[in-house]
Amino acid sequence: MFQRPWSIVIAASCLLATVFCQQQNLNEASLINHLLQDYTPESRPVLDSTNAVRVTLDLALSQLIDLDAKRQELKTNIWLRHYWKDEYLTWNASEYNGLSAIRIPSNQIWRPDIVLYNRRFEEGYADTPDTNAVIYSDGSVNWNYPTTIQSSCVVDITYFPYDKQECLLTFGSWTYDGFAIDLYNRTAVGDLNNLIESEEWQMLEMQAVRNVIIYGCCPEPYPDVTYHIRIKRKSLFYNFYMVAPCIVLVLLAVLGFCLPMDSGEKLSLGITMLLSLVVFAQIVSDKLPASSRAIPLIGQFFGISIVVVTLSSAATVIAMNLHFHGPMPQLIPKWLRPLLYMRRCRSNKTASTTENPDLKSVYENVNPTLELGPVKPPPKISSTPEPNDNITTLSKDSNTSGRIFLLLDRKLDSMIAHLKTIVARHYRKDTREARSDEWKQLAIVVDRILLGTFMFSALVATAVLLGPFASM
Repeated sequence: MFQRPWSIVIAASCLLATVFCQQQNLNEASLINHLLQDYTPESRPVLDSTNAVRVTLDLALSQLIDLDAKRQELKTNIWLRHYWKDEYLTWNASEYNGLSAIRIPSNQIWRPDIVLYNRRFEEGYADTPDTNAVIYSDGSVNWNYPTTIQSSCVVDITYFPYDKQECLLTFGSWTYDGFAIDLYNRTAVGDLNNLIESEEWQMLEMQAVRNVIIYGCCPEPYPDVTYHIRIKRKSLFYNFYMVAPCIVLVLLAVLGFCLPMDSGEKLSLGITMLLSLVVFAQIVSDKLPASSRAIPLIGQFFGISIVVVTLSSAATVIAMNLHFHGPMPQLIPKWLRPLLYMRRCRSNKTASTTENPDLKSVYENVNPTLELGPVKPPPKISSTPEPNDNITTLSKDSNTSGRIFLLLDRKLDSMIAHLKTIVARHYRKDTREARSDEWKQLAIVVDRILLGTFMFSALVATAVLLGPFASM
């Protein structure tokens, strides 16, 4: 019983809404027809041709897609917004049931020919998209569209991979001078509210600056709006995959001084690390432009690392030459002898002694014996005849003893000569071994000094070059 009146009310409301919408559509269609009747999109929308059209530009950065340092090119996704006033597109909203804004295709009205001056290759910008433009009853026009652009950008690789870059996007009219189109930026900074964060770059700021330039071709001023995009490289990737391995390679090459001198891998380790650093440096150079203005920071780091590893390999050769000083080593020079006192021999031998004192004592004791000459026979017994039957026997015995002493003397001379040769040979051998041991001890001392020197140099070079930037 009570449902019928409510049904009538709902049906009446729907009917009124439909009629209102149809009326609005009719009003909008008639308004568009009225506005575009006798409208010329090619002429500037000013009643007085001496007046300039004030165009306000706004840019929203949607995504920083890539910065190609090798090609000096920035690729971005932007939303470009234009604002101006068309004096031919005005109406009284009350005459059209309060309709204060309409949307029509932008190619049906006049549009400012704003282009990117420093464009490289632009997808969708050379052919301006025909998106709708919003027109208000007072003649204000709002024309927005998204696009992907590629612009030239001068990349400074001095502090790569801890670098900051500034790329410019310069917009201006291509055919109208400042007396026809007066271009302004809407805000002092670009819109970064909808920016998609980049994996490689951190956005610092985007400032907008208006410039008025007079070119050599024309006396008229040409205003433009330049957006300064300042970005900072995220260096985690390069720290992990390039800088850290380089530091490890340098430390491994320097730690090669800790290997024993007899190890055949002592020198080959340094050469292997050197080749690895050269390969890493080549990988880095492939990612950078061929610039003669500056050497990138990571290039300086790799260069110093290569120099350190090369010098450490050369120092290893010198230390090994000291260790293997040859079959007949000379005495250590006096200016190198103080280094021996920096190391205590484990065998408790005095590092400054080159001779075996025991063997020298034996040699000195044997040598005087060699100067004694042949052993003299005992004095002969008198051969005066005596009235004794034993005289003849004694004479014969004396002759026999003389011959025996002569034979013993020759044998003793031969034995002493052989003994002298043996003692001299052992003396020279022990002297040579003692000198060789001194050279080996000197090589160990030099090796440790070089280890500390190159380790300190590598750490200082790393801290000086990369320390201030790595903390950032």
